[in-house]
Amino acid sequence: MIAERHGYVLLAARVHDGDHVHLFVSAPPKVCVPEMVRVFKCVSAKMLFDEFPLIKEQLWGGHLWSEGYAVRNCRRGDKRKN
Repeated sequence: MIAERHGYVLLAARVHDGDHVHLFVSAPPKVCVPEMVRVFKCVSAKMLFDEFPLIKEQLWGGHLWSEGYAVRNCRRGDKRKN
């Protein structure tokens, strides 16, 4: 829903070890990656805090997401294996 609303395509998503999320997203070349990450973090945090208000009280400093993020890119049709 967040991706679609902002013109991105969410290709895959997975929660790893309960403490971080991997998103595989397609976006137009004009999209600024830090802005896209900010959108995902801000909107998802607001949605979760609205639905589950007690979460915010249980978090260190009331923040759902850490400041950092990692980005990797791939080309359409990229055949490389990780």
